[in-house]
Amino acid sequence: MGNSTNVVYHIRVLLLTVAFLTGAFIFADSMLSKKVLLSNMSTEVCRGMRTVDQVVILLIDALRPDFALPALSEYYSTGNDCNASTTRGVGVFQRRNTTLTYVEGKLKDMTHPSHGFFFLADTPTVTSQRMKAMMTGTVPAFFELKANLNTEAVESDSLLHQLRRRSILLGDDTWLNMFPDDDDDTTPWKRTHASPPYNISDFETNDNNVTKNILPTLLSETLEKAPSDYAKLIIGHYLGVDHVGHRHHADHPEMDRALARIDAMVHNLTHFMRHQRKTRMRTLLLLFGDHGMTNAGDHGGDLSGDETS
Repeated sequence: MGNSTNVVYHIRVLLLTVAFLTGAFIFADSMLSKKVLLSNMSTEVCRGMRTVDQVVILLIDALRPDFALPALSEYYSTGNDCNASTTRGVGVFQRRNTTLTYVEGKLKDMTHPSHGFFFLADTPTVTSQRMKAMMTGTVPAFFELKANLNTEAVESDSLLHQLRRRSILLGDDTWLNMFPDDDDDTTPWKRTHASPPYNISDFETNDNNVTKNILPTLLSETLEKAPSDYAKLIIGHYLGVDHVGHRHHADHPEMDRALARIDAMVHNLTHFMRHQRKTRMRTLLLLFGDHGMTNAGDHGGDLSGDETS
């Protein structure tokens, strides 16, 4: 009887050990794996009529939805999810002092309509992985979180590679770590004006650099002034909002100032494009964030605040 009990006990221990090891292996193989990327580049020519001649991307790092739409402040101040079934107007919350009021107004303006969309960023919600996802159309593996501080050049096919020296970068130089400007035939860039992103106590230098250069860039990069090699993609990457979040928090007075600077820039830019930029080009302006931030100003995980933008 005693021997039979010992055998059953040892079998149970063995089965539990096998189950634990199997679970650990599956976890390591899925969560900690890296993708296998194809390094070959597409050579197929894009056919059909282009709907636009040029795309301008204003990437506002860590732009949370309520920074543009103050009606959402309730959800982000309380940590509740924002969705269509949520009851509105319940509870007491702190409405943001400053938001992107010009952007909000353009979304409501029926005479010159703009379109707004929400998106859910895949984890890890770190900037380099969002850049890579935007340019390559791939979803990052969780293990690639470490690459945010030690970014490597992207070897797979991407939008920047396909544009072949018809792109201009203004702002965060993380782009140059991932898509190097080597001054040879392999560079995807026509021109760059980049700033290092890691001094989180500096809220203005990078953003001022982008704002200073973006209007002259738009003025020179037209079909009339550069018919054979005008920039098809112009990226302006603003870091001030993200830096304020890391240095302080989402509701700090510095955040109001950072958002006010962005709002004024967008107003000036759209007015310039509509009334002062003399060109027959069709230009699409896209303004969005790469991820959001928590109320504490952090991001990188899978909370509602840092996943939505």
